[in-house]
Amino acid sequence: MDSKMKEIHMQVLTGDIMRNDECIIRFLNNEGRVLQSFQRDRDGWFQTSSRGIVRRCTAEQTLSHLLPPLAGASRAIVKVERIEKQGGCLRDTGL
Repeated sequence: MDSKMKEIHMQVLTGDIMRNDECIIRFLNNEGRVLQSFQRDRDGWFQTSSRGIVRRCTAEQTLSHLLPPLAGASRAIVKVERIEKQGGCLRDTGL
């Protein structure tokens, strides 16, 4: 088991799991530039482009963007980061 899988396995065992409204999924290019991101709020999923354009999307659309890089069919890098809720608002703790 590689180190990333061990980390995920430990999170499952310790109960340190993120809910899908507590994270942001970023797609990066090889230089680390954000290509797009996906996030969930109380109204559902939304995508933010690299130019800041926000579009609502379904869970299925989010998954269809997520699966190719995870399967190695895309060169995009997927990074999932926890965001904290402060006063009912989400705060990005990442990039």
